[in-house]
Amino acid sequence: MEIKKSLDYPKNGVAILIYGIAGVGKTYLASHFPQPALFVDGGKGLLTLQQFKINMDYIKISKYTDILDTVEYINSCETGKYRTLIWDDLGSMAEAILDEIVSTKARSETASLIDYKLIVARLRTNLLNHLRTWRTKFEFTIVTTMVTSIQNPETGAVIGAPSVIGRKLPDIVPCLFDEVWRMEATSMGDKLQRNIMTVPEGFFVAESHLGLPNKLSPEELLEVLIKDKEE
Repeated sequence: MEIKKSLDYPKNGVAILIYGIAGVGKTYLASHFPQPALFVDGGKGLLTLQQFKINMDYIKISKYTDILDTVEYINSCETGKYRTLIWDDLGSMAEAILDEIVSTKARSETASLIDYKLIVARLRTNLLNHLRTWRTKFEFTIVTTMVTSIQNPETGAVIGAPSVIGRKLPDIVPCLFDEVWRMEATSMGDKLQRNIMTVPEGFFVAESHLGLPNKLSPEELLEVLIKDKEE
């Protein structure tokens, strides 16, 4: 048995889940994390990158086997090749899988739904099981998803939570990610004020272990995170 110093233990990266309504700015925020970054696009995220002239390596997901190939590629990447890994977004990937099943298999609706549930369950397990490994490869592993409404089976209360592929896991999500942030946009005259919420607030869930303020603008958040990493 070898006794070691705690400060010598290698620092892992941070796994972050960002959720919110469509168009709130999740992809734009994720794309401004430290470069170089690898962008895995399961929806329309590339349009955002092109709109704001953000150039980075990307992989396009259009079917289930694309996801398996992408996971294999990421695991083969040398540590340090990319500082940030972005999965954008889980909900769109689930829809792409369902579309593939429905359009390519001449089966009954019931059979297609069974296939869909099995595949998304495997996909969820595949992705989440790799989070620990990816923390050692990347400074930031970012996953974006939509917001959904869920009823607490114990209290009956309805809450807003991240929509996780295959099922909704508001109670388990914080255990899978280091950070769970909700992104919101508030109308300020003719402009939108975007904020990241890092703690639960009313209807919505969130969680942070980095000691972040309860509410930050995207610019404030990136400044704090990047400064912390550099130190």
